[in-house]
Amino acid sequence: MLMNKKMTLMLLIGLLIIFVFVCVASAAPEYVIRMHHGLPVGHYLDKAHNLWADKVFEKSNGRVKIQIFPAAQLYSDKTVVQAVITGAIECAWDYDHKMFTVCPAWGGLGMPGQGIASSSADLRKTVESMQSAFYEGRGPGELLAKKLENIGLKLNHFIYWSMLMNISSKGNPIIKPEDLKGRKIRVTTGSEAKMYRSVGAESISLCGAELYEALSRGTINTGPFVISHLEERKLKEVVDYVSTPTTPVACIAAVVLNLDYWNNLPKDVQQILMEAGREADFETRGILPALDIEYRKKIESEGKVKFTDLTPEQQKPWLDLWLKYGMEGVIDLGLDAVEMWNACQDFKKEIGVEPFSYISK
Repeated sequence: MLMNKKMTLMLLIGLLIIFVFVCVASAAPEYVIRMHHGLPVGHYLDKAHNLWADKVFEKSNGRVKIQIFPAAQLYSDKTVVQAVITGAIECAWDYDHKMFTVCPAWGGLGMPGQGIASSSADLRKTVESMQSAFYEGRGPGELLAKKLENIGLKLNHFIYWSMLMNISSKGNPIIKPEDLKGRKIRVTTGSEAKMYRSVGAESISLCGAELYEALSRGTINTGPFVISHLEERKLKEVVDYVSTPTTPVACIAAVVLNLDYWNNLPKDVQQILMEAGREADFETRGILPALDIEYRKKIESEGKVKFTDLTPEQQKPWLDLWLKYGMEGVIDLGLDAVEMWNACQDFKKEIGVEPFSYISK
């Protein structure tokens, strides 16, 4: 009798262990997608990526987990693109001034050419309209998606990351392009370097994570920085003056996946990834412009950094300089970039925004 009770107890314990094991196994994600980005934890874009991850997990009932690696934990900005193309990592967001090196069409849409940009008043309208059109399967975003597939990447969604640029400096304010003569300025692309060298500045290439130390040590003393980076990267501690705005900047922030990996995912998982990405995009629009206003008020209240608001007349030389070298950069990138640039101008006319000049093929 005692033996029967022991056997029954052992059987129940065994069944309990099996039950727990099955529950744990069923709770484990079927798909774990590793995602890289190079921005610090808490950055506006880091929050947007986490919003996407949360939505994917919820919509898939835990089947799909986006495992985010922020602050370039796995790769540098320069190496992550190849890592995604080769399948070493499944997913990434990277700066467009790195993406155009493997997909020239990207440079006609975003940096260095920024064909989708427009005047200061219409910058947000043009970029957000382009992103919305992509989800409908049309426009410059759809053209970019096709070009990316040619190199093994799947464009999943955009996150709004375009803004008005300013010139931040140490020692002396920069009001007009000629004030850059003799200054050491941070650049991200070859055409940008040519542009600043044309007015006598020394161009120095640095990634975002290097800016604070470079300004502290005097490696650079000037940079085209956005207000959010003054606050979130703490550059406000190492600059004295900000002149704003100089130019509109169409940074095209897109999340891409390895195409082979994407093609092997079930259709319902693909749909969840795209749907959650689209929602994350729409829900985060407007946050960046609001943050710029909030951050500027905060920085000004602290009293260290002095802001100068440029008049339209003072902005024009910056815009003329930027447009000249942006178009030259597109031409240097070749036919794919030119095709994209002209597609952007067609799209701007479609939405009632004054286009830039077309580039002859």
